[in-house]
Amino acid sequence: MIEGLEEQLGESDGTAGDGPSLLTVLAWVQLLIGLLVGLGFLLAGEGGFKLFGLVSLFVGLSGFAVFRGFNRVIELLQRISEK
Repeated sequence: MIEGLEEQLGESDGTAGDGPSLLTVLAWVQLLIGLLVGLGFLLAGEGGFKLFGLVSLFVGLSGFAVFRGFNRVIELLQRISEK
């Protein structure tokens, strides 16, 4: 099971030239999109648009937390499987 996840998500052994895992990249993309959309609607909108901006900010931040959490769990499982 772990080998399949490593192939899908990328594996980093800490050597030079390894980039961040796919989940790390997705987490940052989720955060940036949520912040840009949310702040844009909060600053430019009124009424319902401000609510949409707040929801976008929440989705961006929670998505970031979820992706980072998944990444931590996968790293932990990899360390356990190495022992």
